[in-house]
Amino acid sequence: YMIGILFLVGFIGNIIGTLAGGGGLITLPTMLLLGMPAHSAIGANKISSMISSFSSIATVLRSKELTKKEVLPIGVLCAFGGILGGLSASFISVKTLTVVAIVLMCFSFILSLVGKVNFGDIVTLKISKKLSALLLAIGFYDGVFGPGSGTLFIYAFAKEKLSYIKSVLLGRVGVFSTCTGAAIVYIFAGHILWYETLFLTFGGILGAQIGIRLARRVSN
Repeated sequence: YMIGILFLVGFIGNIIGTLAGGGGLITLPTMLLLGMPAHSAIGANKISSMISSFSSIATVLRSKELTKKEVLPIGVLCAFGGILGGLSASFISVKTLTVVAIVLMCFSFILSLVGKVNFGDIVTLKISKKLSALLLAIGFYDGVFGPGSGTLFIYAFAKEKLSYIKSVLLGRVGVFSTCTGAAIVYIFAGHILWYETLFLTFGGILGAQIGIRLARRVSN
């Protein structure tokens, strides 16, 4: 029954995560409740989010809703932050990381409830030094832990007065990049439980595709 639950939470989490961020607030607590060690649960979340968000990005690149010129600088910044975060997490004990995870999940949940976003109508992003630092910081947070990072990315792009759909799409780029950087670290550290991770990922891919389609409808 565990693999069925993982598939389901990956599916639901990525629909929500694509539309508004915060999908990790569903997937990570579930994995911890199922008894997965904190490092393995976070690592599984990184790989699932990396692959599912890549499937979203591939779809919008084909439809020319994003360009490689927009994607590349965000990808580099967020991947670097994710690597730094993943390396930092690898030095934290399982017991400590579990406590940190619970505290940060509570913080992320509160943020998702009280945070207000005012989108604009800009469709071309200009990356300033302030935004670069913010993306790097979110990437670091996502590498260490993760839940709520999708919401933080959407907030960051909304502050630049981007449209909702553009903020969502660039948020997927941010999630993919940070998760890729962090996933590399978790894999080489030997924290991944591959069987569980695969079923979480299968559900995540399907959820991400549905999430993108729903986001287009919401923005129209």
